[in-house]
Amino acid sequence: MKCEEARALLVNSPTAEAHSHMDTCPDCQMWLMWSSSNQNVILSAETEGEIVRVLTTDLKPTRAIRPKQLTSAFLFLGSTGVILVGFIALGIRGWLASGMALRSYLGATITLGLGMGAYLIPRLFIPGELLKINPPLAITAITVAVVLPTFFRPLGMYPGFTRAALACVSIGLVIAAAAAWVAYRVLRRGFVVSRAWTYAMIGNFCGLSGFAVLFIFCPHSDLAHHLLGHAGMLLVSMCLGLWFVAISRRMVARDD
Repeated sequence: MKCEEARALLVNSPTAEAHSHMDTCPDCQMWLMWSSSNQNVILSAETEGEIVRVLTTDLKPTRAIRPKQLTSAFLFLGSTGVILVGFIALGIRGWLASGMALRSYLGATITLGLGMGAYLIPRLFIPGELLKINPPLAITAITVAVVLPTFFRPLGMYPGFTRAALACVSIGLVIAAAAAWVAYRVLRRGFVVSRAWTYAMIGNFCGLSGFAVLFIFCPHSDLAHHLLGHAGMLLVSMCLGLWFVAISRRMVARDD
């Protein structure tokens, strides 16, 4: 008996010969298994209720993802709050030691950079959005703009230079870490569209918060200190963001 005949008999009027063929033919056994699994199964109301109960027992309500405009506002206000706490705790000697032109320029530039970061970062999360500003261009422009005045400072060395530069790097990274915690609390329910540029942007955004506190607090005015202790801290913060991307990708690859 051929497979087609045996299958037709099993569907319409099963015979002993068809059953005997089915017992010895692997292809027909596979066909029977798939055809049985595709049959509609009618569940009782009790069974349906039990399935729903099991599937929904551990579910917890969660808030919807907030609008991007609100997320941007929270990011900007959060970073501003971190900067405010930073210079209240550390002082404003750097601000007092700077001229009016430098205060105006860096104040406006840092504010613009934080606003640009707060605008771009939420739009790098799903569902995403057509960006009006390219993230690499934004990171480069912000970094160059805030570091540029450093090159107009006098060059000088003094005892304890290395310790002072390392102290500023440490203080700036602590402030950046606080801003990163605020960013995490604001963005934790989102899913990243572009992982590398998102974390680089967050690293730059948080580093800029640390840079702002250092500008207000640090009284040193020499080029080398600002280049290593302030601009260097901003670069380290951005690199830490990219390093976090590499670590997270390794963890995902290990889990797979």
